[in-house]
Amino acid sequence: MRYIVQEIIRGFLFPEGPLIYEGRLYLVDAYKGSVYYVVGEKEVVELINTGGNPTGLAANNGELYIADSGLDSVLKYSFKEKKLDGFVTQYEGKSLEAPNDLVFDSNGGLYFTAPLGSENESVGKVYYVDSVGKVSLFAEGMRYPNGVLLDLEQNNLFVAETRFQRILRFPLASPGNAAGSPCVFADLQGKPDGMCLDKDGNIYAALYGSGCVVRVNPRGRVEEIVEIPGYQPTNITINMEEGFFYVTEAEKGQVIKIEELP
Repeated sequence: MRYIVQEIIRGFLFPEGPLIYEGRLYLVDAYKGSVYYVVGEKEVVELINTGGNPTGLAANNGELYIADSGLDSVLKYSFKEKKLDGFVTQYEGKSLEAPNDLVFDSNGGLYFTAPLGSENESVGKVYYVDSVGKVSLFAEGMRYPNGVLLDLEQNNLFVAETRFQRILRFPLASPGNAAGSPCVFADLQGKPDGMCLDKDGNIYAALYGSGCVVRVNPRGRVEEIVEIPGYQPTNITINMEEGFFYVTEAEKGQVIKIEELP
């Protein structure tokens, strides 16, 4: 498969968390504390500033959810009310461990990774927030859990375990509950950061420090490597209808567009 790879915007310090919501591209700058949207792939507009270090975005029912590692919180922004609030700020009376990335399931539940302290120790966690706001610990014992996503059928949760350069697969017994221990879904030649899923169930993972995005098929095999102009891709999102991707890249502070050629 052939691709067109091009930079569309630059000027960020540490871009992360790209999200396409209602036809518009959103992203964050972790070092500036800003959440942006992009107009026409040219103009960048600050939506809000969290005052922390936002790293991931997800949307649900007209609200934007922000994983903020600096505030140890998941925040919620209402588009209607133009208001930012704390959504999840603690678990069992303790602060969260630097929420990094997040994904909603079809039941309105939210999974998010929490990697604080797990750069050199296997203490990273994944939490689940159900549709009524109850927080539970989904999994722990990982070396820097990072990007997170669900498969198309929502039978499995995938977590990028950055320090071990692999993607873990958690089979789900029910929303927020794993059916046993995880397995290694894919071993990678680089550090997986953010991920997204295409309509065929392939996972695309940004390999931070390797200057590329890899496509992993539903059997866990790397089928393709797409090189990008920058060594620090942090995350990736897909326009499912039109079949192109946006990648945030931190070395040059840019957003890159990847389009498949017919």
